[in-house]
Amino acid sequence: MPFKSQNMKLLILLVFSLFLINGSIQGQKDTIIYIDSPVRPPRRITNPDLTNQNDKPTKHILSDFKNNLSVSMTNNEIVKKFGEPTKNIGSGIIIYVYELVDSTEVWIGCTTKNILYAKHMDANHQLIETLNLKPAP
Repeated sequence: MPFKSQNMKLLILLVFSLFLINGSIQGQKDTIIYIDSPVRPPRRITNPDLTNQNDKPTKHILSDFKNNLSVSMTNNEIVKKFGEPTKNIGSGIIIYVYELVDSTEVWIGCTTKNILYAKHMDANHQLIETLNLKPAP
């Protein structure tokens, strides 16, 4: 069965794509590129010691958030305190989702200036409880 013209074009495109990908990552042995969400663009994390680098965000327990969230925290302070979220589902405001060890999630709705809400959600995205935030200092 002879190759059709369209199949040949796809084969050439595939080979060319692999060549580009290989060429673009050579010399970047200390870089991990995460593509974990269709909402958030891929993020590049450079670390000279990748042997200690997990390929997934750190999982927390609910008390981590209950004991440490305050209404005055900015989005950057949240990430600094808890690490990269599992995903960001916000559209308009930032909504960080942190998956907990028990497979529930904490959703933190925030802006660049403060937290609007924090919710504990079950695996079906149903509200378990709204977390009480510490007041601004």
